[in-house]
Amino acid sequence: MAKRAALDSLEAAYDAAVRMLARKSRTGAEVRAQLLDQGARPEDVESVIARLQSHRHLDDAVLASDEAFSLLEGKGMAPALAVHMLTERGLGESLARESVEAVREGRSELELCEQALQKRLKGRRLSASAAPKEGRALARLGYEEDVVTRTLERALNRSGEE
Repeated sequence: MAKRAALDSLEAAYDAAVRMLARKSRTGAEVRAQLLDQGARPEDVESVIARLQSHRHLDDAVLASDEAFSLLEGKGMAPALAVHMLTERGLGESLARESVEAVREGRSELELCEQALQKRLKGRRLSASAAPKEGRALARLGYEEDVVTRTLERALNRSGEE
């Protein structure tokens, strides 16, 4: 694969950043890393980041809020894993935690786990034979073993199964 030409000017770096943001929402850290990987000068990268932020094309707080909603409500992810995923994208831990807590709205991890299970079941009742599979799926979403166990027990009790 042919190597791309280095981003040798401020405008070339800005244009590259705008193109990458047009394809996908990114954090400031992700844009910074990608521009540096493409050969942009560090001083140009900082100018590009500042310009994007001033034009509101790059806003880590908005992205954190949107991503936290997607991870918790859309994917049913446990709060701790959602915070981890956000920090992996280069967001600060305090911003990640605040965003997740805002979406969480005071709900307990058990409530969130039950919501994730209901989303997976799509209105069906949990059967005893399906419980192990659903338990593994909830564990992959980051829920602790005791929370998964209690969630499954409660769902089976509502289904009348043991």
